[in-house]
Amino acid sequence: MLRQTALTAFPRSKVASLHGQDWLDFLALTGGKEGFQGPDGQALITLPYSGDSPLPKATIKMVR
Repeated sequence: MLRQTALTAFPRSKVASLHGQDWLDFLALTGGKEGFQGPDGQALITLPYSGDSPLPKATIKMVR
């Protein structure tokens, strides 16, 4: 959902290739939320591939 929103709001050439820490840096810079730089941000890039429990409540709150 975050990536789709970013692709709508910013040029595809600036968003499509971002991943890992570069993606989190982009979210922090454009979203104005420092939480993307901490553990909740790391959860956004690691949990989808881990098979672990859903995102922490703090992460969900951060992206709203």
